[in-house]
Amino acid sequence: MMRTKHCYTLKFDPAGDSALTMLSRLISRGATVLELGPATGYFTKYLTEDLGCTVDCVEISAEMAAQASRFARDVWVTDVDEVRLADRFPSGAYDYVIAADVLEHLRDPWRLVQQVRDVLAPTGKLLVSIPNVTHSALLAELVSGSFDYRDEGLLDRTHLRFFTRRTAIELLRHGGFRIDEFEQVERLPEHTEFKSMLERLPRAVADFLAQAPEARTYQFVAAATPGIMSDAEVESLVAASVRTEPQFRLVVLWADVDELFTEERSKSAFASLGAERQLVRFEISRPGQIRRIRIDPSDRPGFFHVFALRVYRKSRASDDHELVWEAKSADEIVRQTHLNNVLHLPSTLGGAFLSTTTDPWFTITLPESVAQASSTFVVEIELDWPMSADFILVRDTLVSRVDALEVALRNSGDLVGKLEGTIAAERRQLEQVRSDFERVDEEAVTRQSEIMALGMQLQRSEIIRRLRKVETDKLRQAIASSESASAALRMQLQRSEIIRRLRKVETDKLRQIIASSESANAALREELGDREEKAGHLESVLREKGEILARREREMEGLRQQRDQSAGELEAMRSRLAASECDAKRLSETLMQEQAALADLARLAESSLAFRTLVAFRRTRDRFVPVGTTRRRLYDSTVRAASRLRGTRLRVLTDALESRLRLWSMRSNWR
Repeated sequence: MMRTKHCYTLKFDPAGDSALTMLSRLISRGATVLELGPATGYFTKYLTEDLGCTVDCVEISAEMAAQASRFARDVWVTDVDEVRLADRFPSGAYDYVIAADVLEHLRDPWRLVQQVRDVLAPTGKLLVSIPNVTHSALLAELVSGSFDYRDEGLLDRTHLRFFTRRTAIELLRHGGFRIDEFEQVERLPEHTEFKSMLERLPRAVADFLAQAPEARTYQFVAAATPGIMSDAEVESLVAASVRTEPQFRLVVLWADVDELFTEERSKSAFASLGAERQLVRFEISRPGQIRRIRIDPSDRPGFFHVFALRVYRKSRASDDHELVWEAKSADEIVRQTHLNNVLHLPSTLGGAFLSTTTDPWFTITLPESVAQASSTFVVEIELDWPMSADFILVRDTLVSRVDALEVALRNSGDLVGKLEGTIAAERRQLEQVRSDFERVDEEAVTRQSEIMALGMQLQRSEIIRRLRKVETDKLRQAIASSESASAALRMQLQRSEIIRRLRKVETDKLRQIIASSESANAALREELGDREEKAGHLESVLREKGEILARREREMEGLRQQRDQSAGELEAMRSRLAASECDAKRLSETLMQEQAALADLARLAESSLAFRTLVAFRRTRDRFVPVGTTRRRLYDSTVRAASRLRGTRLRVLTDALESRLRLWSMRSNWR
């Protein structure tokens, strides 16, 4: 879709005759809808609020999309010429996809129609409306040398594609759709944006365009489902185009008293050729006064009837109309209007008018009292259609021939009536003869049936006699056989009696056996009950023993685990003990080495200490102590101090060695 700054703000009328109104009648309540090009959402609002539909939208204009988003579930702001619908919307999710006046805005509408199938449900529908480029008003503009684009309408300035009836059908067929419904929105040229363009053309050209196929079709409206259309179906839809019936044009012009009639103040309408009585209505208005109204009742020479002319003034406050001028017959029209290029023939064709040129007219002058400024008037013309002299001649000739044929038909009818009476009498006689013949025939049939019945009775009696003889022989044989059978039965009865007595004896024995077996069974049942009780007790004891055994097994399993754990710990302790013994050996060796080192150290300490003491003493003595007794005392005290120092050093070393031995002993005990 081409980008545009124009904002489409229409008002949707569900009771109108627009393309959207026709599309709305095809949509079910509560449906899921994808609307392409919703503009400001005027139709989206109706779908959601009135029909209860769920609507998603695709709109190129962010400004219009913001307004439509108030009524939609999701709005995608994008150009459908550049994207794929399946990229945003799920497959088969929509009951309807609407493209109302959208396809003509696209560079490639065929691609979009094909994409719609991806998001449409299998039974969903594509609903489209497409402008018709062959509307007579647009063709009139083209013939006039103009092709001016507008903000809206058939020549919207954003239209990139133009369609006729055939190309619109081919568009849907190419996209893989089968058209179920194909309708038209019709607009008269004067009700389109082109208004009076058709009136500016020569009369022959305007008539040709006005009567062309699809001359009034403003838009095509179609409903299509996924499928295939044959060539025959396409041609059938194309051939069903709306062809305008033969028409003639009427024109109304208006002006003030001192003004001339001009095309700028005029309106035209078309009426049907061949209609015996039709009403054409014009609504006219202007800022100034309207005192004169000119009516052009025909666009060709010929005979026509005008049954009435009426002028109403429309109320400004309501839709009421006030009748301000009226002529209810041809005579009143002649008296109250001014005729130009029109002759009144009161004795011809029941008071017909004759148009001598292609531009006849009546001029009405309104009273000054009703000619108010800025008034709106409604002009009504009740007439038939302009008939040529040739047509009237042919019609009159045919009428005379039809009258003669009707007289002949009536005479023939009388003759036929007489003949029908004669035929009816003959038919009644024939019916009487036929009834007599049928009665005789019935009597003959009755007699013949009686004879046949007697013969059959004789045959039946002979057969019965023979059957009785055969039955008698059979009865004798049956009696003989029955006697022998009776003897056999007696023997069987005797045998049965003996068997019955034997069976009685056997029955008594069986009863005794059954009684004894029942007593034995009772004893066995009691014993079985005792044994079942014992078995239950044993089962409970066994269950308890089993539980104890299971508990013992669990305890044994725990003891085994503890034994295995203790064995592992014992093995670890053995390995630690071996390591401790090795450590003890190494420690004893180290201890011996340390004792020897200590002895050496003690000796060295003694020698070094005594030596250092003597040296110090000598130095001190030489420097501070006077020679004599004092020097001796100082020497003795120094020797004693050295002895004490040596003893203290040895005790420190001994204490350290004993501490290490105690530590080794404690470590050995722990391991």
